Amino acid sequence: MMRKTSIFSNVLLLSVLLSMSGCGKEPAHPSDRIRVVASITVLEDFVRAVGGDQVTVRSLITGLENPHTYEPKVSDVRAVAEADLFVKVGLGVEEWADKLVANAGNERLMVWMVTEGISVLERGENGHGGNPHVWMDPVNAAMMVGHIRDALSKLRPEVAGTFRSRTEAYTARIDSLRTEIGKRFPSLSGRKVVTYAPAFPYLLRWREVQETERIMTVPGMEPSARRISEVITRMKAEKIGVILTMPQYSGKVPEMIAGETGAKVVRITPLLGALPGTATYLDMLRTDAERIAASLLEP
Repeated sequence: MMRKTSIFSNVLLLSVLLSMSGCGKEPAHPSDRIRVVASITVLEDFVRAVGGDQVTVRSLITGLENPHTYEPKVSDVRAVAEADLFVKVGLGVEEWADKLVANAGNERLMVWMVTEGISVLERGENGHGGNPHVWMDPVNAAMMVGHIRDALSKLRPEVAGTFRSRTEAYTARIDSLRTEIGKRFPSLSGRKVVTYAPAFPYLLRWREVQETERIMTVPGMEPSARRISEVITRMKAEKIGVILTMPQYSGKVPEMIAGETGAKVVRITPLLGALPGTATYLDMLRTDAERIAASLLEP
């Protein structure tokens, strides 16, 4: 009787140990959640909207950093090394991404660009280059959310239906915001602005605002004195009264041009968290649209 009890106890113990170890195979993560690293906060927000409690996600770049000139940290390499999915914009936003992924040495990592199939403005000869800030148009944002759905579904096909439902709900919220902004500020067509950096052509196209001049012609490169003089001359000639800039860059040049022309400097942002009221993508888009409209519709 004692021997039977001992054998039964040993079998039970072995079963428990096997169940804990996945039948001898160590699980990839202690959690069932998909570990996602996003390049920018906008994509982090999209992943969270689609993935819900199926994901953990963090962005490498916070709201006040410049994605074009960002230098990854050791903690970023570690995060990518432990991730299942790395989500990026592509189109030249994250020139540092390939090296970061290589340094992480994560063979199971899925790298997913979310701008496939999106029409890109300002393409050069033979279709090369182009302006990468596509998420500033809510129609493009909805397409990017769909690409994130596809990536998560590949990693977790058993809950693809959940990702699909959450995507439909979130894109409906994007559509609702487009309608709301259009009703509140319907009369911006033909209004003119000058911008400091090349981050807003998609946003301005959506709002039917004309970008007459762009002070910074190369991302991250300060404009020359000659370029500044050209902008001032045109602003005075056409009586352009608004300069759109962003908190990720110094305000010195826009403020100087405003002093010469009498224009208002209005700060909007392409990244979450850089201004009050921009904690989520929908909040950011609403805040940017409101600031542009207020600056152009004020008497």
